[in-house]
Amino acid sequence: MFERLRTFWHRLTRRTNPERTMSNQDERRVWVRHPAELPTTVEPAGVAVGQSLPGLVRDISQGGIKLEIDQPFEEGDLLTVGLVGPAGHSPLTVLACVVHCAPAGAGRWSLGCSFAQELSDADLRAFGAARTPSASDDPDEQRAYQRYRVNVEAHYEVVPSDVDIPPRPALVSDISATGLGLIVDEDLPAGTLLNTELKGAGKPFRILACVVRVIDQDNGQKLVGCSFIRELTEADLRGLL
Repeated sequence: MFERLRTFWHRLTRRTNPERTMSNQDERRVWVRHPAELPTTVEPAGVAVGQSLPGLVRDISQGGIKLEIDQPFEEGDLLTVGLVGPAGHSPLTVLACVVHCAPAGAGRWSLGCSFAQELSDADLRAFGAARTPSASDDPDEQRAYQRYRVNVEAHYEVVPSDVDIPPRPALVSDISATGLGLIVDEDLPAGTLLNTELKGAGKPFRILACVVRVIDQDNGQKLVGCSFIRELTEADLRGLL
């Protein structure tokens, strides 16, 4: 499953990305890094729950994070990064990819990571920072990231599944050309691959998605943010809206 995640990550990062297409001046304005000293948990994606490592958030932006932990990781490793909540539970977890790792002294390591999906305003506030608005006027970028509230029927299967479980229903909270939010009743850690079937006003279609952020809900459900393996076309979106 870990190799599937690596492959999925590389497909995601081949999309047009504001961080790569903006000028250096725009990039500095959009990807402002906020210094922090916040406890966090770090866990290699795809491992059993409960193998998390304690760490510190040293700085954060909507596109990435700098961590300090006591274990090195390699460039390209996928990690889930979580806030530390009551009794060590993480009410928010996000998927990130290691882009560099360097010694930080005293047996500690500094990790620079990129998020699989930009953090939302609420995510950044949870990490003690405020989002800096994008200055991009690219209509293609705005269309790709605009999220719509929709009346869409969704079912999903975990990939790969070692149990013969039929597709489970989920409530779609919102959708964009690059991903969607699902409200589910089970634990789906960041990094989980889902085979989703979506049915709106048009013909149903299936698409592979990766869980990139998880937020606990007050009623015990989970709001999982997912990135699609490819951007939806305008025809795909019209069939759902």
